[in-house]
Amino acid sequence: MSTPMLKVESISGLISVIQSVTGRPTQVWYRGQSNISWSLLPTLIREPNGLNAEMTLIKRFKQNAVHIASYADYTEWDWLFLMQHHGLPTRLLDWTESPLVALYFAVSFCPDSDGALYCLNPMSLNKESGIDFKFDEELPCFDVDEDLDGYLPSSVAREKTSRSRPVAALALRRAPRHYAQMGVFTVFHRDDTPLDNVSSGKHVSKFIVPKEAKQKLSEELNLLKINEMTLFPELDRIAKYSKEVLR
Repeated sequence: MSTPMLKVESISGLISVIQSVTGRPTQVWYRGQSNISWSLLPTLIREPNGLNAEMTLIKRFKQNAVHIASYADYTEWDWLFLMQHHGLPTRLLDWTESPLVALYFAVSFCPDSDGALYCLNPMSLNKESGIDFKFDEELPCFDVDEDLDGYLPSSVAREKTSRSRPVAALALRRAPRHYAQMGVFTVFHRDDTPLDNVSSGKHVSKFIVPKEAKQKLSEELNLLKINEMTLFPELDRIAKYSKEVLR
């Protein structure tokens, strides 16, 4: 999926980018990062001792989270998704099926840095990782396909010497923000190779979101109702959005 490094400076420019990468795979996933220098690595793998601390993080989180709501039916993957959405480091990397959502995350932070918009061919990545279905457009799903069992935290903790490549997978969208953001994931194993360097990055395209264009893009996205309230549909964000009538 390699293409020349193009700039996204408007919503119409975003459409041009999408057209440059679609048409080959039916499914394209998107990710926005507010600083172009950041590599495609999950937060846990960025931590020097992150992988060794994963099970400890999960236990600490569970210990203090269970009183807030009933998570009795949560699977090991569900806990990982919950941790990811509340800022705890995991081996997951967030992607979305919506280019507008990805662009929101590219422009909403780090105003003094160029951002990046990534486009991923998830089927191509999975073939590189040895996961291939008879139906070309099929992707594995957490808690459905056994292909992903080796990526569970408990499995990675037991198999300290194995190093599998990252995999793109679907997840049940239980959380409101996961549904609102059309979220999908790549999950890493023990291999700390950035996703854009796996197999020379042939399954990933990268586009520049210039810092000078971030404010304009943010305003255009808000006109399209891609904003903090619609992507984080929780009461505190709804209240914050409602207060704008007082301005």
